[in-house]
Amino acid sequence: MVKQLAHEKDMGSYSLFVWRDAMELTSLLEEDFTASEVLESFEKLSDEQRRAFELEHEDTIIQILGKTVSQRRTFLKAMLKSHSNDCCGLLLVFAAIAQVRTMEIIELRDRYRAVLAPGQGNRDTAAGLYGFYRNMTKLPTYEWPFEVFDAYGGYSGLDSAEEDDDSA
Repeated sequence: MVKQLAHEKDMGSYSLFVWRDAMELTSLLEEDFTASEVLESFEKLSDEQRRAFELEHEDTIIQILGKTVSQRRTFLKAMLKSHSNDCCGLLLVFAAIAQVRTMEIIELRDRYRAVLAPGQGNRDTAAGLYGFYRNMTKLPTYEWPFEVFDAYGGYSGLDSAEEDDDSA
């Protein structure tokens, strides 16, 4: 049996971890904030304002992602001393969006792993890396993570009347 090199291995377990973590983040949002109010605030932001919010709070989002579930509660309580409820709720949404993107990146990495490491021909690598890049630019950007809430049966901020309208 030939031993796989680290870069040749599938990262499915990492993908599963970040998906579950996105669900933890949205669950925490539902427990500590009113999801419909956070959704309303989120929807009031243009894509440019969402980009600016993410850029302004990038380090905080990274900190949230690096913390365990119990550490996140303590961190959010501390954040609420200097930030609004709205801001803290949005930080959780942006952290969940970050995890959805991360999952997509891992899946792309697995699909393109042969060209992301040495060993292929120059033309194959160049063509493959361009394909990887093009797919990276198509990753989810600033959409409310409905699919994450749906995955665990969460509320997602919509009332039942709005959900009924969508299914009609």
